[in-house]
Amino acid sequence: MNYTLKDIIDVPKLRDLLDVMDEMYGVPSAVVDRDGAVLIAGAWQDICARFHRTHAETEKLCIECNVKMGSAVGKETSQTLYHCPLGLVYFASGIFIEGKHVGSIISNQLFLTPPDEAHFSRQALRYGFDKDEYLAAVRSVPVLSEDKLSRELVVLKSLVQMLAEQGLQYKRQREAEESLRKSESALSSLQETLQEQYEELQLNEESLRDQNDELMATEEMLRAQILEHEASQKLLRESFEIITREKETAQRYLDIAGVMFCALNRSGEIILMNKKGAQILGYGDGELLGRNWFDVCLPEEVREKVKAVFALQLIGNLAPVEFYENSVINRKGEKRLIAFHNTLLHDDEGICGVLFSGEDITVQRMTEDERLKALKLESLGVLAGGIAHDFNNLLTGIMGNISMAQSYLDDTHKSCKSLERAEAASVRAAELAHQLLTFARGGEPVKKVVSLRNIADESVSFALHGSKIKGYVDVPETISAIEADEGQISQVFNNIIINAVQAMPDGGNIKITAHNEQLDGNGNVPLPAGMYVRLVFEDEGCGIADDTLKRIFDPYFTTKSSGNGLGLASVYSIVARHGGHIGVASVIGKGTVFTVYLPSIGATYEHYQHRSAAQSCCVHEGGAVLVMDDEDIIRDMTAEMLRALGYQATTVASGAEAIAVYKAASESAEPFMVVIMDLTIPGGMGGKETAEQILAINPNACLVVSSGYSNDPIMSDYGNHGFVGALAKPYKLPDLMTLLASLNKGQCAMV
Repeated sequence: MNYTLKDIIDVPKLRDLLDVMDEMYGVPSAVVDRDGAVLIAGAWQDICARFHRTHAETEKLCIECNVKMGSAVGKETSQTLYHCPLGLVYFASGIFIEGKHVGSIISNQLFLTPPDEAHFSRQALRYGFDKDEYLAAVRSVPVLSEDKLSRELVVLKSLVQMLAEQGLQYKRQREAEESLRKSESALSSLQETLQEQYEELQLNEESLRDQNDELMATEEMLRAQILEHEASQKLLRESFEIITREKETAQRYLDIAGVMFCALNRSGEIILMNKKGAQILGYGDGELLGRNWFDVCLPEEVREKVKAVFALQLIGNLAPVEFYENSVINRKGEKRLIAFHNTLLHDDEGICGVLFSGEDITVQRMTEDERLKALKLESLGVLAGGIAHDFNNLLTGIMGNISMAQSYLDDTHKSCKSLERAEAASVRAAELAHQLLTFARGGEPVKKVVSLRNIADESVSFALHGSKIKGYVDVPETISAIEADEGQISQVFNNIIINAVQAMPDGGNIKITAHNEQLDGNGNVPLPAGMYVRLVFEDEGCGIADDTLKRIFDPYFTTKSSGNGLGLASVYSIVARHGGHIGVASVIGKGTVFTVYLPSIGATYEHYQHRSAAQSCCVHEGGAVLVMDDEDIIRDMTAEMLRALGYQATTVASGAEAIAVYKAASESAEPFMVVIMDLTIPGGMGGKETAEQILAINPNACLVVSSGYSNDPIMSDYGNHGFVGALAKPYKLPDLMTLLASLNKGQCAMV
């Protein structure tokens, strides 16, 4: 930004300061800008106020004097002593802001030796001044000794330095305010986008309702299948009549059927059960005869309700429901879903029991449920992808402008804390978008070197906020860093900690510890030999039963009424994709321990940071960089970052424009050093297609892919698609700096 001297000084305060100096030293001073305009005039001597500035010819000489002095001090930082054509002596000192001359301080009207009154008498005659009054004004001009002039020079130098520092601070403050304004604008855009995404979500809910209608149609088909068994029910009634006459023959007749047949008396005792029914329930032939159906074969939570319905049907106060679905419990305690068809039995005294058939539809219903879940996840995946792309684009603008604002300010500025909090909130928003993609679609991790200690501290703070659980993190500074997808590993920590919180409703403790461990590949942990970090999550919860413990990592398995069964399944999948292993042990009433192994880089995070900083601090060699992105805010922000790092930035909005600009630069003397390309351009040529055409122009082109779709395989496998690096959105100034530094070193980068 360009500033004038008038913009960056406090004129009233400085005028008061110059007046004090005049009283102390007896020499008035003035401040002029680089064009010679007087911004502050001290106590002017009579010789200028009454004579030189009142005559057209002498006033012109005064202005030319100011301009010449300003030009002189603009070429060097030392002070300038100037003798004006009218015989007076002026002293000037330049004001410089970051090496740029913006004005001067001038000490007016002084003599180094007593004035020659004969010279000034001739001058009065030449310009028509009253001789006596003019000589009186000359005598009022101070004559400074060399010692007094030296003291004044020291004071003026200090004043110049104060003005320079004040101007620089003002410039930085204005730049920081401008960056904050851009961030506020980006936040406003984010709110509008979220509203649009909410409207898209409502449309998606309508799609889910359509899918639910499809499921209801499937249920109608099931009912039609049940109706196909009506002929079998007729056989049931005929068979029951035979039962009273020839029970053994009837039993053999029913045993050949492929569905359950069962008859109950008025007390609910089983008086008939065919082989298929016994097989479904896990019992041997004849083993259930005489036992109470409700007590043995129904889950406890529905037992009393079904008994009451049965009693009402027996006395004729409730019409029997011929077709319905209900759960039974087999010998192992497992639930099976049965489609029933009931028929009341009669004798001479009235209703004497019930006869029903039942078909096991457990697997069929699970298949339908899985299909519905898959449809929902597919819809969520499409929506999540769109949200993440737009969300990450906006967050890139926000986080980038925040990091630029931070670079303008020193650590003592009052805005630093607010910027740090805004940056932390933006990072959390980016992680939430990334977790949504991971949950809905999975995908390969986008890895970088991360600190397990930082992830543990943030996860404990986030997951335990507002709970009665105390968290203890014991991850020493000696723990090695890992190369991982920070968002996915954070999801692992959060899911395990949240499970622990739910297992301790009355409060308790959870402890997270970490150790470096060398595996030889032959131990109990099914991992190849190498360096790992072993993480242990230990809670004091209710524990997990053995039969449940075997299934906790199964997709959709849950013991919670409101759970979806994806939390620990996602944990297992993420750890496996990172080349690690997770195990669990639990004791009822004492707690649960999860143990996670993740490959380490063999060095601490602090050591890695120092090494990266050392590599980055001296490798910014400059050069031309081409940025392709369809979002204005990202193009502007990335260009500003590049210029701050010493590069020349050119931005384009489409793949076709990028190809044309790159080709033209290649044919000139200033080709592009790096091209940063957005992977997805709605309605246009994206990064993958653009890269293919640029590589056709120059097979050695240095191309970097950037995207908010962090789960896209190109982001994790960029090398096989012609790119030398990848920059995941949202990114900050340090991320871009690290990427460019590694490219300058001839390495590939993943930020």
